[in-house]
Amino acid sequence: GVNHSLLLDFTEPNATIYVYKNTKKLKTLKASSKGTARGTIQTYKKGTEILIYVKDKAGNKSKVKKVKVQ
Repeated sequence: GVNHSLLLDFTEPNATIYVYKNTKKLKTLKASSKGTARGTIQTYKKGTEILIYVKDKAGNKSKVKKVKVQ
């Protein structure tokens, strides 16, 4: 199938990024030392809600960010 790219440029260096659709984990990414991460996920219909949150090395979890497929 076709995949969409994710480019995340918003997080703490070396943090772990979790990407979900509802309760299904789609991807776990590791941020670089500069706080960026890149990956791909399966293509979903326009309007599908993807949930993203980040955990830093100390185990602190960010708020969940909701993103809609464009």
